[in-house]
This record gives sequence, structure tokens and C-alpha cells, in this order.
Amino acid sequence: MREVLDAIFAHKEALDQTEFVRWLKNPDIPPEEKFSFVPAMAFFVMGFTDILNALRTDEPKSTLDVMVNDHCEEDSGHWRWYAQDIEKLRFNLATWGGDALSFFSRLWGDDTRQARDLVYTAVQYAKQERSPEMRLVIIEVMEATFGVFIDALHVSSRNWPGYSQLQFFGPNHREAEQDHVTGSWVAGGTTSEEVSNIVLSPAARGRALYIVDTLFGQFEGMFEEWFHARNSYTRSTDPGPGATAVATGGRWEGASPCFERR
Repeated sequence: MREVLDAIFAHKEALDQTEFVRWLKNPDIPPEEKFSFVPAMAFFVMGFTDILNALRTDEPKSTLDVMVNDHCEEDSGHWRWYAQDIEKLRFNLATWGGDALSFFSRLWGDDTRQARDLVYTAVQYAKQERSPEMRLVIIEVMEATFGVFIDALHVSSRNWPGYSQLQFFGPNHREAEQDHVTGSWVAGGTTSEEVSNIVLSPAARGRALYIVDTLFGQFEGMFEEWFHARNSYTRSTDPGPGATAVATGGRWEGASPCFERR
């Protein structure tokens, strides 16, 4: 497994140099602008629950099966944090066009194709690869990718007053990731020794490396989509009840004047 983890680390380093991640880290970009792309994440965030469901096993037979199930359980409710943050960041149905046809057309449009392909591929791999070792490889790829993403947001947004009020994009999610039973790739961490010490057959190692390369290639494509989606979604001028947690009085903390309540 160590060779596979080395490949994951190399891909993680490459992902950290993508245009999207460098944009997230750029200190010259206002923090509130860093969240302008988040509606583009909707399909992936919701599809992630399908990936987790495909990774689970109903009848765990080993400690590794239990480890996979525990990890999936730990991540299973994170989509709710995303939904809450969408409101706090002042995105609503109008963001996707204001009606059902516009919403579905954009969610399943060409500008989210990479995200959909990634979810479909990950679910396919999770259903095909029923050994816990291979399912852990899929988990490690996703966790390493999220480590790049959440660390980049943390670096550039941690001093923004609204950051601490966010659940999915804020410190709450980052800290939850650091507590995973399988280890954490957040803040320069890595996976657990139990995972590192897994011995794979040559055939399994080759298959694992193929899965790693394929999924990271698709993550890069999805990050490119998210980069191009920045500032392309409309924010509500009325924050609404779900958004008040990141507001103080009549003004959005850390926001430019155009983000003030009307």
C-alpha cells in the first residue's frame, strides 16, 4: 500500500498547484469572493453520499471493513453542512435561474459534466472493488483531495469573520476531517499506520494505481470547472433567515458594500 500512498501524495502535490487551488490561496482575492463558486459543487456534494453508500458493506467481515464503514458514517451527514452554508453565503433557487427547469438544466449542464463523471466513476469503482483494501484506496484519494481543498480555503479565509460561522467550508469540517479513523490528509497529515501497512498483491497494486490516476485526473477536471464557475452564480440581496449567522447588524462581515442587506 505504501507505493499507492506515495502515488496519492504525488497527485495531491500536483493538485495543490492547479489554477483553482492557487486562486483559493491568493491573499489578494477578497475572502467572500473565494466562495463564489460553491453552487457549482452541488452535484458532487450530493453525489458524494452515493459514493459513500457504494463503499459501505452491509456485513463487515474484517477490521478493514469496519474501518471503511466507520469512515463512511463519519462523512455521511456533511452534505447538510453544505446546504446550510449555501444559505449563509446567500445562494438560493434564484442562483440556478429561479425555476425548476433552469435549476436542472444548470445542474446537469455542460459546465458540471466533470463533476458528474467523477461521481459516476467513483460509484462504479466502489461497486466493482469489493475488497476493503481497494475501497480504502478510493477513500484515501477523496480524503487527500479534500485536504488540498479545505487547507487552501483555511489559509486564505481563516481571518475573515464569516469563516468561523460556516460548517462545510469552515473550521468545523476541517477539524472533523482531522479526526477520521483512517487518518487525515488535512494540514499536512497522512493516513493511519494500519492503512499504510496493508500488503497488496502485484495485481491489486496495479489496479489501485490505475484507480488513483483516474480519479485524480477527474478531480483536476472538476477543480477546473469550479475555477471557471467563480462569480458566475447570482447571490441574493436578501440574506434570508438561514444567512443571518454570518451577518452582523445590517452588514455582512468581511463583505464589500454590494453585499450589504437591502
